[in-house]
Amino acid sequence: MFVIPFHNIDPVIFKISSAMSLNWYGLSYLAGVMFVMWQSERMSQKFKTGFPENVYKNFMFWGMVAIVIGARLGDVLFYNFDYYMYRPLEIFATWKGGMSFHGGAIGVIVTAIFYTRYYKVKFFSFMDLITVNLPIALMFGRFANFINGELYGRATDVAWAIPFPKGGNIPRHPSQLYEAFFEGIVLYVILRMIYKHLHKVPGVTGSFFLIGYGLARFFVEYFREAETLSWIQSNCLSGGQILSLPMIIIGIGLFGYFARQSKPETRQ
Repeated sequence: MFVIPFHNIDPVIFKISSAMSLNWYGLSYLAGVMFVMWQSERMSQKFKTGFPENVYKNFMFWGMVAIVIGARLGDVLFYNFDYYMYRPLEIFATWKGGMSFHGGAIGVIVTAIFYTRYYKVKFFSFMDLITVNLPIALMFGRFANFINGELYGRATDVAWAIPFPKGGNIPRHPSQLYEAFFEGIVLYVILRMIYKHLHKVPGVTGSFFLIGYGLARFFVEYFREAETLSWIQSNCLSGGQILSLPMIIIGIGLFGYFARQSKPETRQ
């Protein structure tokens, strides 16, 4: 059976010493955050949100810290608690990988709550612009996963299967690229259209992000090698699907709430 050979891209871009190096994984996080904040700032001015100037650029540092801490703690608590419980110092070894999107999202939300209170801007309007552009950052992250040969797909015999060395050199779905397409490009296009027409209704775009990402992740998990959670086990759902279900439910609930708030009162 013909399979596409695994790429030979070095995960490390360049190395100064054993303790200092730049890798594609870290660069993807930096590029993603910079794009989200730059584009959000640009759209804030274009759609006349009334936010203070540079409100998103000033959030860049805090957003990066929130993502790294939240994503790492998410991986520790959601997926590998038993492992890190006996190796607590390895929690800080973020360069080895092991970052959870759901944990990073929680970190950003909590940080944004305090940040928007300080700047006295509406939280949901602030988050709408971040979620519009977030799919591109997710795309960068999935490309980095592909370069690292991690978070690979399930064994398959499709023509575009790739044998990942970390997966035992078995032909597998390149699920990282599936996620880059659906969670990244497709979701970005949809959210841009939604924001263009519904940006005056705070919270709607963010709600659609929760629904869209949750559905895309739930779907692609059928092609991705299943991961189990530390606390919840399921014979029919993967860990990613279990964590995505609350996103979809909360997104639907928030959308219904914001949609009702946008309607004028009906007076008798």
